[in-house]
Amino acid sequence: MLFFFPTALAGFHQLVADPVGVLLADANTPAGFRIVALSNAAEACVQLNLSGELALDQAVRCVDNLAAAALDARVSPWETPGVGELGEHNLYATHLAIVLAARDRLHPEACDLAVHQRVAEHLVERSLAHPDGLARSFPSSASRWPADQAATVYALHRYDQAHGSHLGVEPLERYLGWIERARTPQGLLPSERTGTSTDAEVPRGSSMTWTTRYLAAVAPEVAAGLWAATRTELVVKLGPAYGIREWPSGQEHAADIDSGPIVANIGASATVFGIGASRAVGDLDSWRALSLTEGLGRMLSETDEGMAAARDSALAAAISENQASLRPWD
Repeated sequence: MLFFFPTALAGFHQLVADPVGVLLADANTPAGFRIVALSNAAEACVQLNLSGELALDQAVRCVDNLAAAALDARVSPWETPGVGELGEHNLYATHLAIVLAARDRLHPEACDLAVHQRVAEHLVERSLAHPDGLARSFPSSASRWPADQAATVYALHRYDQAHGSHLGVEPLERYLGWIERARTPQGLLPSERTGTSTDAEVPRGSSMTWTTRYLAAVAPEVAAGLWAATRTELVVKLGPAYGIREWPSGQEHAADIDSGPIVANIGASATVFGIGASRAVGDLDSWRALSLTEGLGRMLSETDEGMAAARDSALAAAISENQASLRPWD
């Protein structure tokens, strides 16, 4: 997913006010990632309320709008939400569960427990169907992206917190077992499990920071170890600012939808998720240094049409606001 651009507050407020309308009009947020925009926006609404920056009535309206959008037939791959065969739409199911958890946190009386439970149980079943606890992200691809599983165990953790259950325990244990076995001598993780993706064995900064950010709430010691490896192997110092490489030194590859733009070997996605990851593990020095790259991103985006489009997308606005506002929910 994308970009080390400054928080796009205007775009964020538009998204939470009219999520379906904004997403359908946004050519720069791929259809398969609309739900990721919604989940990041929903988390941001919770966090902005917890920090006192968003009044409760506004935050409740925000999460209610986003939950309705996530279940809308124009966003959801399911004809009837949470009913019948859910298939391998596990990235959607994961981020839907995060949206529903955000609504649970601020507006529990609006919770549709039957849907939330069905989605959570499905994610457990699909995770445990694989020996390493890695569900597929999409029905159209056999690839298994470990970073997406980090979001899945996070979604299950939030479900368990809201409903006093323990659905996420076994999926988390299996996933952490894979992490322990798969880490390179440098402490990094391969970006894809099956080898069906190009460069599957090569660690990626976007994958490492995304994984760290979600695991910090679920397995903080493991997340801290992944962040330490990322900081050692992938951080680039730019005076007082930091950037994060998308690819390890000596293994440069082309930019893609996951990396976002890559400038001087620094990955946009890796860096913006690094802002959230560093804050989540309590590394405030790195968080401050990474946040300084926002100004660089602003300047670069003004000179590149593609980067400007990424900056102005709903997905960018939601992710940027979520990383900037990230804080514990407890």
